[in-house]
Amino acid sequence: MTWTCPVCKKEFEQRMQPHTCARVPVDIHFRGKPPIIRMIYDRLIQEANRFGRITVNPTESSIEVKSNATFLSICTFSDRVEIEFYLRDFENREPITGSKRISRERVLHTATLNNIMQVKERLVGWLRESYELVTAGK
Repeated sequence: MTWTCPVCKKEFEQRMQPHTCARVPVDIHFRGKPPIIRMIYDRLIQEANRFGRITVNPTESSIEVKSNATFLSICTFSDRVEIEFYLRDFENREPITGSKRISRERVLHTATLNNIMQVKERLVGWLRESYELVTAGK
């Protein structure tokens, strides 16, 4: 059962989940940045759409991609895109730059992307696992 904030109409897994009601257009994250940054983002969203129903929730600091909970967080910079996602176990292959166990079943991973070619089968597989982890956690 999801909860919808009565003010901003965003959906959340838990009732009264802390959040900001601010509405931010996704395009704000690409202002003044080279086109490759938007291309990487678009490719990530294209791949995520293949997993099932997703919601894209831009905030002031990041773009959150959710099924019933956030499985992918995207932050844009002028020279790179940084993403965070969950895996069951530690992984340290490129483009992963860091990881931290946050629960018995989840390890939060950070990856840095500066080339659309980095969005390939291995990374897409990790993102699918992240999607499945949060979807199964219903």
